[in-house]
Amino acid sequence: MNDSDLINRSDLINRIEADGRGLLDAARDNLDAPVTGCGDWDVRRLVRHMGRVHNTVAVSVARRITEMVPASEFPARPEPGAVMEYATDALEGLLAALAGIDPAEPVWTGTVQRNAAFYFRRMWHETAVHRWDAETAAGQDFIIDGDQGRDGIDELFQLMVPAMLARRPRPLPAGSLHLHRTDGEGEWTLTAEGEQIVVESSHATGDAAVRGPGGAVYLAMWGRVPLSDLQMFGDAAVAQSWVDLSP
Repeated sequence: MNDSDLINRSDLINRIEADGRGLLDAARDNLDAPVTGCGDWDVRRLVRHMGRVHNTVAVSVARRITEMVPASEFPARPEPGAVMEYATDALEGLLAALAGIDPAEPVWTGTVQRNAAFYFRRMWHETAVHRWDAETAAGQDFIIDGDQGRDGIDELFQLMVPAMLARRPRPLPAGSLHLHRTDGEGEWTLTAEGEQIVVESSHATGDAAVRGPGGAVYLAMWGRVPLSDLQMFGDAAVAQSWVDLSP
């Protein structure tokens, strides 16, 4: 996705709202449940995190912030008993902020893409993945569709992982990984050249390969779905080393 793809920002706002409310509904009576894929988090911490993220983006977008600002300028974290209200208010603030900005307007993002379009896309994916976390913790099923998964993989390796590596350099995988979406168009070959990740949208043979529906491959790359749940070929350790790069 690039700026020109955001031809219907109201659709993305509606998706963010649906996933945000779905997350809160799944969490409401389940705050003490553990969250698979988020270390030692429980749902309460997940909800607090989602509220903090939505608050931070809402303030950044509403104020048209163009450089990094101190954390003290954002709303304070809530007491444990107030996380639901905190996250609900944060979601409302995010939706209002996105509705009030042109995606092309300059906004600081911490990545090489420095406009509001970044946040439409990031909040779409961030909120969907954490809705998956909340619903899975509640014993429910939430599926990320293949088209969103395809765009999410692009965003992860073209923007999110490079931004993380710029802040916290670390060794890159020694082998290459080929990802193949089976429910529509979408192939990626990931290689490391020096300190840079090279992403090619092509059919190729990697040291490892992972195949599956686009949403499942995306969740696997964020460490939510075990690679063993998908079709995997080649060196499993190489595939896992690419998963381990996720922020």
